[in-house]
Amino acid sequence: MAFEIIQYRIQHWLKAVDEQSLHSPSLFKLYQILKKKGGSTQEIENIRKALTKNEQIIEVTDLGAGSKKKLANTRKISSIAKSSLNTAFWSQTIFNLIEHLQPQQVVELGTSLGVNTLYLASANASGKTITFEGCPEIAKIARTNFSKFPTLDIQVIEGNIDRTLPLFLEKQQNGNFFYIDANHTYEATKRYFELIISHSADKAVLVFDDIHWSTGMHTAWQEIIKHPKVQLSIDLFKVGMIFTDPNLPRESYSWELRS
Repeated sequence: MAFEIIQYRIQHWLKAVDEQSLHSPSLFKLYQILKKKGGSTQEIENIRKALTKNEQIIEVTDLGAGSKKKLANTRKISSIAKSSLNTAFWSQTIFNLIEHLQPQQVVELGTSLGVNTLYLASANASGKTITFEGCPEIAKIARTNFSKFPTLDIQVIEGNIDRTLPLFLEKQQNGNFFYIDANHTYEATKRYFELIISHSADKAVLVFDDIHWSTGMHTAWQEIIKHPKVQLSIDLFKVGMIFTDPNLPRESYSWELRS
């Protein structure tokens, strides 16, 4: 697997462009938005720091592909934080996108300990953020972290996403921003995509985390960007973004977010 991921990284590097190669004003602006330096996120980062030092042991219900490391039924919170949380850089990148788009509602698959969720919700403070988590103990910790930000409207939907997501989408038509960071398998990623795309708005944005995490994730991404509803796709290697707005040109890009 490591060799294949290295190959994907080499292929991405060979294809990737930066803002100097973007002739479309709208794409140039989007690139600049994504790589914008972060604002004040110290309060969220303090939560991350505390989690990485928390030696409490909890029972973990792992319904997804999980970590690349073998997981026990019990784990330290610090271990979960170090292996599962997005880096501040990537959380800030998605923050920038949401802050720019200001969607009516942000939906996240895979709450984990809630650090990334706080970035998503803070970027769209006047809207609602709905986040899905399969593990009750992890969801409990996330809720505790969310309670420190009482002005943010965050709802946690707990349980197996394979059951909770279809029920949610049947009631919530025309969602326009989705962040997918849950079960990192080919089958689950494609299943989530097909469910969401069939219930999303005409101008929806879907962001997938770890698109080259494994052969399965890489294959799922390659198939997703060929879907007829996908107009624009952007491969940032760690993260993949798709836009369904029919007014956009049908293009696929690989970008390097250079500081």
